[in-house]
Amino acid sequence: MNIKAENFRDPRGEYMRVCPYCHESFIATHMNRFYCPEKNGIKNFCKNRHKRLVDELRKCGLEMERPERPPLKLLFEPSVKNFRNIDEAIQDTVLNRKIKILEKVLGGLESEIISWEELQKLGFTLDEFDEMVKNEYGTRSPQYKNIQLVWLEENKVEIRKLKK
Repeated sequence: MNIKAENFRDPRGEYMRVCPYCHESFIATHMNRFYCPEKNGIKNFCKNRHKRLVDELRKCGLEMERPERPPLKLLFEPSVKNFRNIDEAIQDTVLNRKIKILEKVLGGLESEIISWEELQKLGFTLDEFDEMVKNEYGTRSPQYKNIQLVWLEENKVEIRKLKK
């Protein structure tokens, strides 16, 4: 698969590089690229020039160290560990989709009882929620902003709109 550089997007900056020869920034289209892909209309210009420079220095008896290659991705340890492997924007989108499904089932009602299978057929899953709260039955229920799910039976779920 051949990806053109102008079509390649790097939203997280994982492929952002600085060419060790010309010191210009560029976005690499694959993990092994460390030199500019093209300069002055010539493919691998910086890579070939740097290689030729190193070879000429070796002939003169000088040994040049390899250019330092920064890590592919800098990882910072967060002060509060979040064990979810999902970006906040994606998480918000998933939660908003779930809230829309629950609001659709509720219609304009304050609460509605539905089977778990029916709710799953609408595309609802339990993997993301705002918080788990204790309900009046003493069990824990997932809450999505102002909507709460309460299990009544093994296959019956009550969807409740909470009063603010």
